[in-house]
Amino acid sequence: MPALLSLGELPSSLPGKWASLGCKAQFVSIGANCKCQGENYIKTISARGVVKACEVDISNPSGDTFRISFNGSTITATRTDARSCWCDDSIEAHCCIAESGKQDRGRVAAKPKAGSREAKADINMKSTDSARGWEKERPGLEFQTPAVQEIIKGWHRVPPPKKGCANCCHDGERWGVPCFDVEACASQALTGGKYAFVYAQVGPPRWPWLTFIDSMHRQAQLLASRSNGTAEIVVLIPPKDAQRFSSQHLKLIEKYSVRVIEVPWTLPPALRWWPKDWWPGKPDGWCGPQDLVRLHVLGLDDYDAVAFYDQDIEFQGDAAPVLLCASTGRFLSTSGGVGEPLNVGFFALRPDRRLLKAAELFAEGISFDRKTGWGSSGFKPADGYFIGAECGQGYVHSLIYQKHSIRARHALLAAGLSEVSAVQLDRCVWNYQTGSGCPARFDCNLVQVHHKPTGKPLGRDCAKLARQADRSTPSPPRKAELGIKLPLPCEVQTLNVGSNCKCAGENYIKSINIPGYIVDCQPLVQNPSGDSFSISFASSVNGSGSQLVATRDDSNSCWCDNILNVQCCVIAPLALATLGKST
Repeated sequence: MPALLSLGELPSSLPGKWASLGCKAQFVSIGANCKCQGENYIKTISARGVVKACEVDISNPSGDTFRISFNGSTITATRTDARSCWCDDSIEAHCCIAESGKQDRGRVAAKPKAGSREAKADINMKSTDSARGWEKERPGLEFQTPAVQEIIKGWHRVPPPKKGCANCCHDGERWGVPCFDVEACASQALTGGKYAFVYAQVGPPRWPWLTFIDSMHRQAQLLASRSNGTAEIVVLIPPKDAQRFSSQHLKLIEKYSVRVIEVPWTLPPALRWWPKDWWPGKPDGWCGPQDLVRLHVLGLDDYDAVAFYDQDIEFQGDAAPVLLCASTGRFLSTSGGVGEPLNVGFFALRPDRRLLKAAELFAEGISFDRKTGWGSSGFKPADGYFIGAECGQGYVHSLIYQKHSIRARHALLAAGLSEVSAVQLDRCVWNYQTGSGCPARFDCNLVQVHHKPTGKPLGRDCAKLARQADRSTPSPPRKAELGIKLPLPCEVQTLNVGSNCKCAGENYIKSINIPGYIVDCQPLVQNPSGDSFSISFASSVNGSGSQLVATRDDSNSCWCDNILNVQCCVIAPLALATLGKST
């Protein structure tokens, strides 16, 4: 019997029938799924284009069998003969794929000017209205009663996903303040000006080095064009490390016209505190030198604005608004992905030598305590110690954001500053550090600057550009799989997916088999614990039933609430059998 499709009628010739769908039939490699800890029997890959149809049931040369479903540009293989991994990499899905027509995100020069109405409209257009035109993609809906049609339509009246984090910005005292509108601020910047993107290097430079400098260079060119000014790349480095540049490093510096600035210290000269198991000159054991050398950025006052970025940061959109806004006199930063009030991998400001002086004065006689912070400045809005608090993340946060820190206030006043106008940006957009704290169904196209993950993304995490094909779950928005058009009424049922409480490894997807033929399901659901899920399905009329897949949206983790109800409209197996006899 020919394989069944996830879309369309049962064809006698797959490529011939798929040709009417406006797509190209091709084999797509699924590959192995050989991480065998836990129930790792589902694998999702990304295709280059929009998947219109796939064979439902396939197998690999080892005899393992799989059910194929698809969702936009992603293809999911669920092993059906065992709830386990597989190590045979010779598994291919036969699918029909259409070109997506999506614009290359790397072409930042084509984006409208930061802060313009066009730029904001472009972002708004990326939100999802799942109720718009969806009826045309639901074959068989016309065979349902008006009451059932209204129920199904109600499932798709869902709000668009939120565009940014809800609780990742603070004012130095409390979380949850609105993130600063950097694009509106950028629109107030003056034309012209001199800007710099800044790296720092502590220790002998290795190779490869500055692996994302090409994306930074494009940003500098874009900023110079937009501002009608100049922009360059700067590297801060101690003199002894600058002497260790190889010919490869020097060629890279020349290629991108990098300005190398040798700095006199990696720790503020007056700082006499460091961890007990560390000493000046020790190359590891404390992140102080590699973090605090960045304080020199504060004093680069031959620039109108500067932005410091870690070497593992990739520019995926348009960072011009950050520097344009910084030129108006604000200190910009974001929080970190694991609860830190400040991630020192990024900050931007209009440099002022007085602020560098304040950072040096802040070090005089100061010490760090895991209970009270730097100079008893505390950790607010964090409840206590956070990662990097004893290094640059805590030091800069205490000096800039801790308005009630006596030591910080004295240092600023002694340097001739009354205060720093410090705000925070949405880290999901301007310093992406995994999906932690970002909304469910977050649109990765909104990421302008990508920090982490540096390796293969997990679950719903957004990826580096070179790894976007490695994402283990599809990018939102997701749609339920499409079914064959059957002239039969379906019955609305409440199906319980249940818990997925085996929490070793990436266990955030669960699949269950449903008797009958699923016409449609709720696309988005929550369980009583508040966990959020996207729902997809694949249906078959050959008696094997349907497959219902729940993918957790708000976390790359398991869930232990045994109630996860999904409403679906299902054609009963008996009705399918009757249809088969009549045909």
